[in-house]
This record gives sequence, structure tokens and C-alpha cells, in this order.
Amino acid sequence: MDWNLRVFEERIPTKLLPIGTTEGADKICLAAGGDAPGGVFFWDASAQADGKQLFFIAEDFGAFVASLQADDLSPTIAIS
Repeated sequence: MDWNLRVFEERIPTKLLPIGTTEGADKICLAAGGDAPGGVFFWDASAQADGKQLFFIAEDFGAFVASLQADDLSPTIAIS
């Protein structure tokens, strides 16, 4: 998280804490203030500066985790 905060400090809106990274440079962020404190957002690193970069995902971290689903590309864990 330190690295993300330093590298994207000037690009990610204030009061957002980057808590995850997608396959690219996009970030999953937790709102630490603003209009939706505790909310989870997707920040699109490749969006044009004049376009929409921030997308609401979930009301809180618990709702975000509950919404995650496995698909055919998800890794499987063998429990023995």
C-alpha cells in the first residue's frame, strides 16, 4: 500500500486508500472520507483525465468481499 500511495499520490483522488490492484494499474480503493466513507471504488488508471475514472463498487468492504465470485479463470486450491 505504501508504494501505491507514493506512486499514485497525485492521480488518485484524496481520501481514497488503494487496497488492491487489477491486472493493470487500476486500483480498488476504500474511501476514508468524502461523500461515501467506507465505500469501495474502482479507479481506472487508463481513463482520460477529462473522463470518468472512479466507479462505485460497494457500500463497504464486507459487501465488496461478499460480492466476489469465482469463475473459470479463478485459481483452485487443493486441500489435502
